[in-house]
Amino acid sequence: MTTQQTSLSLQDLVSALQTLTNGEKKKENKVVVPNSYDGSPSKASTFLMEVDLYLMANETLYPNDKDKILFTLSYMKDRHATQWMKAKTNEYKKSLKEKEAEPTDTKPEDQIQLMTWEEFLDDFKKAFQPLDIGTDTRLKMKNLKQNKKHVDEYITKFHLLAADSEYNDRALIDHFQVGLHPALLKSCLIVPDPPDMIEGWYDRARKYNNAWLTMIAITGGEKAKKTPKPETKVN
Repeated sequence: MTTQQTSLSLQDLVSALQTLTNGEKKKENKVVVPNSYDGSPSKASTFLMEVDLYLMANETLYPNDKDKILFTLSYMKDRHATQWMKAKTNEYKKSLKEKEAEPTDTKPEDQIQLMTWEEFLDDFKKAFQPLDIGTDTRLKMKNLKQNKKHVDEYITKFHLLAADSEYNDRALIDHFQVGLHPALLKSCLIVPDPPDMIEGWYDRARKYNNAWLTMIAITGGEKAKKTPKPETKVN
C-alpha cells in the first residue's frame, strides 16, 4: 500500500466515524485543520497544539480515543512521519481486530487493552519531540528577536516558547526585553512601575507599539522637511 493509499484509507475511516447512527453527518465547526506533519522535532509541539484545538472545537465528531487517534494519524503523511504513521496504524488495526474477535466472556484482567489517547500522545512525543524540551525551548527563546516583526507576532512566538521554557516570570521578562525592538523597549522602560508579570509586559509592549503606530498615522510617517537654504548668487 502506498503512502497516499494509506492516508486515504485513514481519512475514509475518520469520515466514517463522523457519521451518526441515523446516517446524518455531524456538523463540523469551522476551525482550521492541522497542517500535515512531516516528523520535524521543531514542528511537533505546534502540530499537537493544532490537533488539540481542532479536536476541542469538534469534540462531538471525535468523542473517544479511537476517533482522536485515527484523526491525528491521517495528518501524518509527509516525510519522516509517514513510516511512524504506517507502523502505528498497523499496530492499532491489529489491536482492533483482536478486540473484535475477543470472546464476550473474557475476564476483565485478560481482556485486550486498546491504546488510549494519552498513550498515543506519549508515543508521539517520544518519537518526535526533543528529549529535553526545556533546554531546546530556552535556546530558541534566546535567539528570538522582534527585529522588523510586528509586536503581536513577536509576542505570539515568545508566548508559545514560554509554555515549555520552565522559566519563572522574572526570567521570562528578562528574555522578553532582550528580544524586543530597542526603540520599543526604550518606550516601555521610561514609564515607572514596570510590570512584574510577563502578561503585563505583553500588554505594555502592545500599548506603546500602538501609540507609535497612531503617531505614524497622524504624521503620515514623514520626517520633518528641512527648510532649504537660499541660494547664494555668485557675481
